[in-house]
Amino acid sequence: MLAAHITLSHKRNLRFIQNTVNLEYVKESQGAMKLRKIRRFSVALSCLSVVACAPVPNFGPSDVSISQQASNFSQGQASEGSVPQYQLIDIDEQQAKAHGQRPHTAFSSRITKHGSVSHKYKISVGDKLEVTIRELSSDGLFATVEKKAEVISVVVDRSGQIALPFVGEIDATGLSVSNLRNKIANEYAGKAVQPDIQVAIKSSPNQTAVALGDIRSSGPKNLPLQGMNALEFLAASGGTPYPDWEVNVVLKRRSLTETVRLDDIVADNRQNVIIQPRDIVYFTHEPRRFSVFGAVNNSGNIEIENKHASVLKVLAEAGGLSENKAEPKSVFIYRGDTKPLPTVFRLDMRDPAAFFLADEFQLRERDVVYVATAGARELEKFLGLVFFPLRAATQ
Repeated sequence: MLAAHITLSHKRNLRFIQNTVNLEYVKESQGAMKLRKIRRFSVALSCLSVVACAPVPNFGPSDVSISQQASNFSQGQASEGSVPQYQLIDIDEQQAKAHGQRPHTAFSSRITKHGSVSHKYKISVGDKLEVTIRELSSDGLFATVEKKAEVISVVVDRSGQIALPFVGEIDATGLSVSNLRNKIANEYAGKAVQPDIQVAIKSSPNQTAVALGDIRSSGPKNLPLQGMNALEFLAASGGTPYPDWEVNVVLKRRSLTETVRLDDIVADNRQNVIIQPRDIVYFTHEPRRFSVFGAVNNSGNIEIENKHASVLKVLAEAGGLSENKAEPKSVFIYRGDTKPLPTVFRLDMRDPAAFFLADEFQLRERDVVYVATAGARELEKFLGLVFFPLRAATQ
């Protein structure tokens, strides 16, 4: 800092000014009021000498220190115990396309490989089934001249069985619909006349999944046997009042827990997966906030309501660069999740194409935007610290 480097000669000059001013006031002093002003002014100048030796506060690292440290890392000159290494990349059109796009989220193959529920569903306790038995003869076990088929409604009991006329109890739990149909046909072979068996699941207490989070209707939801995808499940839950780019879909299935942003599900039908029984689905509102520090007019956590959170939009929400403080060639974006090293991107707003690049470069979650302070501003801050106590002392 400028003030930290004031030499001993500067301090002597300050003491000389102090003594000279004291003598002038003594010559002109006619009473106690003047003497008090002398003391106040002397104290102010003494404070000045202390201020001159103290470091001037800054917003953060300078553009020079960021560049130098990145250079040291690239040349293997980083000292032991220093901050984590990072790479510094200047943003141009090529880098904006390579690093300025948000990576799309997606479910793993362990989730997307599951197809329709009805093809994989296993009969469970409490299921309501409808068994239809047709016979070719008009004089069969069930068939008559007026009626060719018998429809029997049954419920799978706690022991996992169903009871049918003339064959008694049949184990049903754990079987698919087609397996149970074949099993019933074997039981009626030799009793009914060429029976044709059909089995349908009318309802099941086990065909439910749970919807939670920022939706209009949370709780268990019945799943139709033909299956229900994620967007249909959201609609059955009343939808969400938030934009799809601010909603994360967290799917918990047995030991798996995976998260995909809702707008990625809308854009890519492969992510619109079938909801399985006993799934738990959280729809969480995640407003996008980005930390903006340094020489901007309104620093802090900036919330972006647009779908595309670009550097340009974030800087605009922060009130733009401070005209008297900012170093326009040193707008930095800190990104810690890049491999093999964290990355600091640098944007030069003096470039005529900078506004296009800033609008194209999309921020990611946990990105931090920092605008370095201009070097001339350090002198301005120092002079402010110097003359403020003098002005206060003479009032």
